[in-house]
Amino acid sequence: MRTVYPLLFIATILVSESSFSQQLSLSSQYHQNMMTINPAYSGFRGMTNVVASHRSMLTGVAGSPQTTYLSVEGEGKEGKIGLAFIGFHDQTDILSMSSGMGNFVYNAKFGDNSGLRLGLGVGVQNFTVDMAKAKVIDFNDPILFGSLSQNRTALNGEFGAVLHLKGFQLGVAVPQLLSNNPTIVASNDDILNYNTLRHFRGSLKYDIDLNDSKSARLYPLFVVRAANGAPVQWDVSGVIESDKIGWIGVTYHSTYAIAFSAGVRYQGFSVGYAHDFTLGAVNLYSRRSSELILSYQIGNRWKEQEGLNKKLQKELERLEEDLETQGDDLERLEEDLENQGDDTEANEELLKKQKELEDRIKELEKSKANSGGSNITNGTPTAESVRNTFRTAQAIDFADENGAIPPKGFYVVIGAFGVEENAINWKNASIAKGNTNTKLLYNSNLQVREVYMYYSPDREPAMLERRKQYAEYPTVWVQKLE
Repeated sequence: MRTVYPLLFIATILVSESSFSQQLSLSSQYHQNMMTINPAYSGFRGMTNVVASHRSMLTGVAGSPQTTYLSVEGEGKEGKIGLAFIGFHDQTDILSMSSGMGNFVYNAKFGDNSGLRLGLGVGVQNFTVDMAKAKVIDFNDPILFGSLSQNRTALNGEFGAVLHLKGFQLGVAVPQLLSNNPTIVASNDDILNYNTLRHFRGSLKYDIDLNDSKSARLYPLFVVRAANGAPVQWDVSGVIESDKIGWIGVTYHSTYAIAFSAGVRYQGFSVGYAHDFTLGAVNLYSRRSSELILSYQIGNRWKEQEGLNKKLQKELERLEEDLETQGDDLERLEEDLENQGDDTEANEELLKKQKELEDRIKELEKSKANSGGSNITNGTPTAESVRNTFRTAQAIDFADENGAIPPKGFYVVIGAFGVEENAINWKNASIAKGNTNTKLLYNSNLQVREVYMYYSPDREPAMLERRKQYAEYPTVWVQKLE
């Protein structure tokens, strides 16, 4: 007759009362290492990340669950793939389980901040039953004869997917995909089965950025777990997190506990602690569970370059504004030169100012080149192109779409074509983009058709509209008809 009463059964009863009778370990800080609940999150942070954690559950109950893990993750191909390794060890009274898993992730990008991540984990699980730790009444029980510690190893698999659209993240995962049934045969031929149930996890998260640099955020997180024959268990969390400072969060584990977590970061290192306050019937046996997490992050060159590019982009925007301002001044000087006629003294003064402005533009171009502008932006005015952004002609040399002489004024031109069909296609494309006033002018001197999308009898509105169109039409110019 079997007379072994391991405390495993007591712990199982306690945990069952809390509706957490699933086989996989519980955590209150998985929001700091989401790959522990879904392999598709491996490499999601865009840097190499090493994490170690230990959780002591149901403190005060002998043989209560203890969980320790170590994980390493990183990314490659500019975020297109993720790689990770994670090792777990769970101990509950006489039963322990150790596992090692390697994860591979492919990220199908929809844009800079969106994509579908598909993750697959492959590894092994080792199960051990240690009868030496059992509470025994009958020392003559045959099950105790022979080896007191036995173990079995089985393959393990895990699949996960995460859809991320900017701040929104929806994940699904299937741990213990293979659903193995390792058996341990005792010395009296009794068979001890450990059925590894296939589990299902779902998660929903939304990041709310708290600053422009997106280094601080607030997010709600919902996680649900299910397994055949076990109650559905769910969590809801709220976390405030800073990449530079740390995090603070609260988690409600359904019918089991409410957990508070906090952590600090310093120069890549992080340390965090979570404390569960148990609820319901479990509170009669144990009032708390605790969890410690340590991590170290190694910056990713791609992410660092991305941050540098953002700084360069701001500097380039400032330089471009200066270039445009100097360009406008140069255009005014050229217009004044035309209006001065034969006034030699006035012309010499204007030419001197023109030379000063051209020198200033060249200095700005040099600063822009040193900032890496040639790789980041296009369409910025130069000393040569500035002269082509403002042109003057006689209205009598032009004809509108009805064949009439167009009114004098300022036309914002986005293209000129010798072939009429090409000009019409360019006009229609502009109208399709919302520029409904786009029309054609025929330049009889050059025998080309100019496509303009804006007209004003005054100079300033036309110059302002030209600056607005730089991004879409880098060669845009203002045609003045006199």
